[in-house]
Amino acid sequence: MVTLGGRPVRLTLQEFDLLVLLAREADTPVSHDRLAQAMWRDSTPQRKRQISVLVARLRSKLSTSRSFRLLAVRKRG
Repeated sequence: MVTLGGRPVRLTLQEFDLLVLLAREADTPVSHDRLAQAMWRDSTPQRKRQISVLVARLRSKLSTSRSFRLLAVRKRG
């Protein structure tokens, strides 16, 4: 379960899985390739696009938190 300010945040299973992967690597940029491999064992362009969509959804759903940010590091993750 994910909560922000004591309130539950509804995430899909894929969004939750991605959030867990990112949390485990919180201090390290993680590439789309690596995330796609971890989630689906496949890093085709379609899967990389799915990662982009999932990240956008997570940012939207968690944007009300001042303590949570998903940062992009150009050409690294």
